[in-house]
Amino acid sequence: MRSKAREIDIQPTDHVAFIHIPKTAGTTLNAAIEPLLAGLSSCPEYFLAGLVQSELDDLRKFQVFRGHFPYALFSDVIFPEGFIGLTFLRDPVERTTSNYRFIHDLLKRDGPPVLPQYADEFEQIKHLTLVELLERTDLRINKDLVNFQTGFMGSSVSSPAALPAFLPKLFPWGKSVTHARYNQLRSRVRETFGMNENGEITRTNLNIAKQRLKEIAFLGLV
Repeated sequence: MRSKAREIDIQPTDHVAFIHIPKTAGTTLNAAIEPLLAGLSSCPEYFLAGLVQSELDDLRKFQVFRGHFPYALFSDVIFPEGFIGLTFLRDPVERTTSNYRFIHDLLKRDGPPVLPQYADEFEQIKHLTLVELLERTDLRINKDLVNFQTGFMGSSVSSPAALPAFLPKLFPWGKSVTHARYNQLRSRVRETFGMNENGEITRTNLNIAKQRLKEIAFLGLV
């Protein structure tokens, strides 16, 4: 991984985005690329709700982004002219199991985690096995356990419903992103973050994700 990462030639005018899909060894990748990105201006936000508190012009000044952000946030909104993308994928069954255990362990050991999108579901989640949880299609968290990686990589302004359930429909406009529309995005995140809008992953989103994986600068497999 280190040798492959070193092959990426980053110029002063480039923008780098590590699309950290949860439970895919993102912490490990962050540690590996840290020295390679030394000296570049890095956005301090790791979560979407915090990221959109900044102005669009201010975000575009950063060279490095690392966090739980969907690919479309950069390709369709912040850097439509292009960016250097990095991500890790994991066997979907293993990733789902890991995600379930992570939330379950937090609930049993430390109490409710800082996941407001599931706040009213915690008590039910605590008593459900993974299989039982996957059968509960009425729960918001169920959306985030199904085709999660495809949603992260395959969402777009033309198919916003494919975003994972804990991300709102951020891109209701067309391809052109103006400051006014970015402000609209920011307002929608503030108002609806954590609301399940019943988005479904489609074959189109899968095809978009596959194409992006061909174009991305660095793809790691857990």
